[in-house]
This record gives sequence, C-alpha cells and structure tokens, in this order.
Amino acid sequence: MNRCLSALIVFLGLACLTPVVAQPVAVPPPPAVAPPPVNAKRAWGPEQATGAPDTPVGGDFSTAWASLLEDAGPEWLQLDYAKAVPVKEVRIRESYNPGAVSKVTAFGEDGKEKTLWEGVDPTKKAPDDFVVKPVEPMATKRVKVYLDTTRVPGWNEIDAVELVGTDGTRQWAAGATASSTFAVRPLGGIPGDVIGFPAGDEFQPFLNLHMICHLNGDKTLDGVLQRSGPQFLVLRNEAVHLTYLINKTQIVVVEIKQDQPVVLRD
Repeated sequence: MNRCLSALIVFLGLACLTPVVAQPVAVPPPPAVAPPPVNAKRAWGPEQATGAPDTPVGGDFSTAWASLLEDAGPEWLQLDYAKAVPVKEVRIRESYNPGAVSKVTAFGEDGKEKTLWEGVDPTKKAPDDFVVKPVEPMATKRVKVYLDTTRVPGWNEIDAVELVGTDGTRQWAAGATASSTFAVRPLGGIPGDVIGFPAGDEFQPFLNLHMICHLNGDKTLDGVLQRSGPQFLVLRNEAVHLTYLINKTQIVVVEIKQDQPVVLRD
C-alpha cells in the first residue's frame, strides 16, 4: 500500500471518530403566570374597612365590614394608620343599619387606650359619616370603634374610617381587625373563607323570602333567607329572635312560601 493511500485511510478513520457537537437551540421561556392576589379582601371582612369608601349606596354589601351575627351585642372594629397624628376628627362611614356605634377610642404611643367619645350614635341614614371630635386631641395611629349591635336591628356595617389630624392630614386605615366577621365561616368552616354570593348559587333568587329547610335527621328550621354562601345559609326567625347558620349539605328539601318544595339532592 503506498503512502498516499495509507494517509487517506488514516484521514477517513479520524474523520469518522471525530465527535459531532450539537448546535444550541434557543428554547423560549415558559409563559408568565400571574401571581395570586396578595392581601385580597374577603367579603364582609374587617379589611373591607381599610382604604377609601367603596360602598356608594346604603345596603348590605360585601364591600363593608360586618360582624358574624346581627344583634348579638358588643362588637368592635380596630383600625391602624400609617402615621401618628394629633386627632382632630374620626369619620366613620356607616353603610348599613347605622346608629350602633357606642364608643370610639384611640391608643397613645405608650399603648394605653383613651376614650375619644362615648354615647348614642345619631346617624340615621346610610351611607353617611358619623364624625367624632375629641375634646382633647391626642396623637395616635390606632383607633377602635365599639358597637352595641342591639341598638339597631340587622347587621351594622362600616365601610371605612378616616383619621383627620390637627395638622390637616387625612388618612384612610391601612389595616384592620375586628371582634368577629361574617367573612369567617362558623360550624367547622375554615377561618378566612369567603361567604359572599358565588355565581350559580341556587339560593340567591330567594333572598329575603320566607324559607322552610328540612334537614337530615328530620329537623326543620324556618326563617327569612338573609345570606347564602358556598356552604352555608343564614336564616333569620324574628318570631323566636334567632339566626340560623345552616350547612347546605344537611338540607334535603326546601319550601319557599307557598311554592312546591324545591328538591336539592336525592
């Protein structure tokens, strides 16, 4: 074999052994996924009282804070603000069944609570502002509104609370807590779940109508349907002054006025 042929064979052999390097291929990034909402407001939660008013007309709207039960006695709503200022006014926007505010207090820098006002809330219409003007201004960034819910029948709802300083500043609450809230489901529900009015709720057309619920175990409850949520109904029986929270899974048949019974499940 001559040298030329030998060199050609070696060259071809090396060429066959040379690894092939794959060229990089641009891979598009995955589509962006919107993050879940942060600090979303629950229907009727105390956080509904933060920020500017957003309940433009009077009524039972989920854009305001409501206590868990109506006419249950003492309740409170506590508001926190970004900056401590000497208080000139506390303006309480009442949006449903106003007139139940019984006391307004503020907390000083030392954490001590001081009464700014106590008495009878004169507010008669909703929405409207109940304005508290303390005799002796004190610096605060936390206000607490007390209610006596037995004074005015029905849920007494608050949409917002504005803190007006003697320096001319005006602040809406940045945070809020409450003694109770309709946003938290009772009877074994998970705290923080929203009751609200979901789309497709079969009971929504019957709000404010008299209803008789036949439950498992041959138990019967009746009253006016006041609210309906994903898992619970709220019936009010004025004859016995009771409010019922009924788990929908326990309902077999519902009677509405004189209509034929509505069968919800087998």
